[in-house]
Amino acid sequence: MNYNVLRKEIQDYIQENLHKSVSQFALKKSNFTDVTHAELVQQFQGKKIAQQKFPIILNFNDFYFPKHLHLEQASSEFTANYKRKLVNGNSFIDVTSGMGIDLLVLSNSFEKCTYVEPNKELYELTKHNFSILGKDHKTRFHLSTCEDFLQQNSAHFDVLYIDPSRRIQSKKVFLIEDLEPNLLEIQDELHEISGKVMIKLSPIIDLQQCVEKIKYISEIHLISYKNELKEVVLICDSSNCDEITVHCVELSNDKTLQFSYSKIRETELSSYSEVQKFLYIPNVSLLKSGAFNFISKQYNIEKLHPNSHVYTSELYIEHFLGSVYEVFDSQFDFKKHKGETYNVICKNFPMKEEELKKKYNLTFGGTNFVLCFKSLKKNNTILTKKIIT
Repeated sequence: MNYNVLRKEIQDYIQENLHKSVSQFALKKSNFTDVTHAELVQQFQGKKIAQQKFPIILNFNDFYFPKHLHLEQASSEFTANYKRKLVNGNSFIDVTSGMGIDLLVLSNSFEKCTYVEPNKELYELTKHNFSILGKDHKTRFHLSTCEDFLQQNSAHFDVLYIDPSRRIQSKKVFLIEDLEPNLLEIQDELHEISGKVMIKLSPIIDLQQCVEKIKYISEIHLISYKNELKEVVLICDSSNCDEITVHCVELSNDKTLQFSYSKIRETELSSYSEVQKFLYIPNVSLLKSGAFNFISKQYNIEKLHPNSHVYTSELYIEHFLGSVYEVFDSQFDFKKHKGETYNVICKNFPMKEEELKKKYNLTFGGTNFVLCFKSLKKNNTILTKKIIT
C-alpha cells in the first residue's frame, strides 16, 4: 500500500476527473512523483466502481481501494443490505472476507465480528479501511485461509458467512466442486463452529446440485437487481432444515415471491394456451428457481409452451414478479415495418434479437415491444406495450 494516494491533492485530482472513463483517465499524465501511474488508476477505478456498486464508501476520502479483481468479486452494497435482514445475533464471522463489503454491512446486525482473509495486501488494506469506517473496534482480523482458520479455531459463532471464489478465474462456475474453498469438503467443519451458515454463490451455479449436495439448506434467496440475477444465497440451518423455502427477489422494486422448493417438482400443467390480452415474462430470479409450472398456478396465468417461459391471461394480473405486456397486434409482421423502431424480445424463437434487427433494418428503442416466442401451434411475433408496475 502506498498511502500517498490518500493525500488531499491526489484525492481532489481523482475526484475532479471522475466524469471521465477509466480508459480516458489512464491516458492522462500526472505530476505526482510519489505515486505511480498504476496506483493512481487503481484508486480512480475503485471510485468509479463504488459509484454504482457501494456508494456509501464515497463518503470516506481515506478509503483505500483494492485491485480491480477484488472490486469485481465484492458484493454490492444493495445485495449486502438485503442479506443483513436475514440474520442477526451476537457474533458473526466471514471466512472469505476479501475487501469486506459483506462484513461491513452485516456487522450492523451483530455485536462482534471476525474477518478472515489469506491475501496479506488485501488484509492490510481492509484493516485500514475498517479503521476509517469506524468498524475496527468490533472486528477481529485473521490473516489466514479459511481451511487453516477452521483447523485452529475453537470459538463458536451465531452466523458464519462464506463466499467461495472460482478455483480457475477464467472459468465460469456451474458446479460446487469448482469453488475454492470446496464447500463439500469443509461443510461439516463450518457447522461445527456455527449452526447457521450463509453461503453466497454465483448466479450461474447449478441450483439442483446445491440442494442435493449441500447440507441443512433451509432457505434459498435468488437476488436480482433490475432483472439481472446478482447472487444466489443459501442459508443452512442445522436446527431448522425440514423444508426449503425459496425467496425470489427483485431489489429495484422490492417485489418478492416465496414458495416451498418442493413446489418446483410437484406442480404439473395439464394444458397450454394461445396468446390472450396480456403477456408475462418472469423476473430472472423466478426463472433461476426453475418453478416454471408453479408460476402459472401461483398467478393464475397460462403457459404458452413448455420451453418458452412466456405466460398469458385475458385479465390483467397485478403484482407479477416480472414484466407485463399488453397485446395490440397478435399478427405483427416485421416485413411491413422495416426500418422502424421497436424493442424486440425473443424467447424460444428461431431468430435472435440482433438477427431480426439486421434483417429488417430495425432500430432498438421506443415504447413498443415486439415479443417473439413459440407457442404450441406456431412461432409468434406480438406487438405490445409494456405495463409499468
